[in-house]
Amino acid sequence: MSKAGQNNYRGINAQTLVAVSLFLQFLRDQSFLHIHLESDNLEDFNLVFKDGRKIICESKYRKEKFSFAQLKEILEKIAKKGGLGDKDGILIICKNASKEFVSEVKNTKYFEELRDKFKKKGFTDDIIQLLPRVEFWVGSVAFNSDTICALFGELVNFWLPAEKIKRFVDSILIQKINEKSAQGQIYERQELLKEINDFKYQVQQSSDFFNEKVKKEKQFLKLEKDINNANGINWGTGSISAFSIRWDLMSFAMDRLKTRSNLDLKRWGDLWQLNRVYYFTFGIFHVFEANLQTDKNRMYILNYIKKYTKTIRGFYRSDFFDVDVVKIVTKIIESADGTKYFNNAFAIIKDLITFNEKEFFYLKDSGYDRGEWEKGEICKLLHKIYTRANTILKQKVFDLLVSRFNVTEDDGEFIHHAPTDVYGILREWLDEDFEGRFSTIVKLASDQYQRYYKKFGSKVEFKGWEHMGGGTSFGPGGHHVGDR
Repeated sequence: MSKAGQNNYRGINAQTLVAVSLFLQFLRDQSFLHIHLESDNLEDFNLVFKDGRKIICESKYRKEKFSFAQLKEILEKIAKKGGLGDKDGILIICKNASKEFVSEVKNTKYFEELRDKFKKKGFTDDIIQLLPRVEFWVGSVAFNSDTICALFGELVNFWLPAEKIKRFVDSILIQKINEKSAQGQIYERQELLKEINDFKYQVQQSSDFFNEKVKKEKQFLKLEKDINNANGINWGTGSISAFSIRWDLMSFAMDRLKTRSNLDLKRWGDLWQLNRVYYFTFGIFHVFEANLQTDKNRMYILNYIKKYTKTIRGFYRSDFFDVDVVKIVTKIIESADGTKYFNNAFAIIKDLITFNEKEFFYLKDSGYDRGEWEKGEICKLLHKIYTRANTILKQKVFDLLVSRFNVTEDDGEFIHHAPTDVYGILREWLDEDFEGRFSTIVKLASDQYQRYYKKFGSKVEFKGWEHMGGGTSFGPGGHHVGDR
């Protein structure tokens, strides 16, 4: 295959994955009807909703940054086709686009100088009118099969080994998307939901123990016997999957496991892997907390957590994994010999802070605080570690905070950009050697202002107060004077 042919193949593959990902992301939306696939190399497809509106999706998987010329070409094609309704939107999916370019497209409805800029690029008035409808989904990390499999694994809400998830995604989802695209067909939301339910039934019947042919009484008796066995369980993947479908069995098992405080947690690892199954995951950490007596169990818990901190979770339903992790790690480090676990605890916290699962999806979490509360709880734990850490670990904590949190944008008054404990740690770090470290803090503030200023334009630099200015205000809290 020629290099051009190889690039084209990779592009088509990415476009298929984009279509599958968006289909799955909208699947739980009751107003979503179907995805309408067109036959031109899957470069465009529509997401259609019950109220008649649609999102016209254009997938452009190229190494170079998305350009004015490419945008102009896409919008002219859409305008020529016609059929763009008043409520319809346009979504462009690309591997690379500058933030400044995306911002300019978004803000043309507000600024005449931006509209003039697009006119100079050859955009007609009619095409410029379409710009406010355009949204972008930028990033290459989302466009791979591992992300799709992780999303599907959470969607089905029962446990499956990775190879079975991949088999379903490849043989059902991706294959059908390709087949329907070749014929310009529709893939209905209800059609996929039925396929998932049929698959779920097949999984349950594949178990020797937890299928519909075995009486429930017999299943519960076996389950109780296995739980009372100090050696853990040995069911095989088929029975574990079938077990994870049955709420009654999971509830029964968890109620009994919560009463045990003498478990060797490693022996029960087959059950703990069900942490994606809603409700069951809440019970896992209760069992862990009751079995912290041995170093072996504490290390098992820390290694278990590290295995799952960088996994996609919580997209379809609320997930308190981060908070449960913070609670149990806090208990571990506050034990009599807790400092021996500091490095493991820091590795977990670093993963929780740096891993951003939202970058994998077009649809974002609509939570009102954007995860601020969870980040606050994580940083409380980090503060506890910092206070008792050695010099090397303290420096690692400092480096993590200044690289991941914006501590200047809201002047430290609020927690929109950095939790309160971040400022507490930075203050402690500075107080430990004020004269030696003050210049570092000043440079940190200056560098962060510099990054903040980039929103005004790539060539705008921070030189003091000129773009921000200062001001005074009165409020219930008193008199405030600000000067940047």
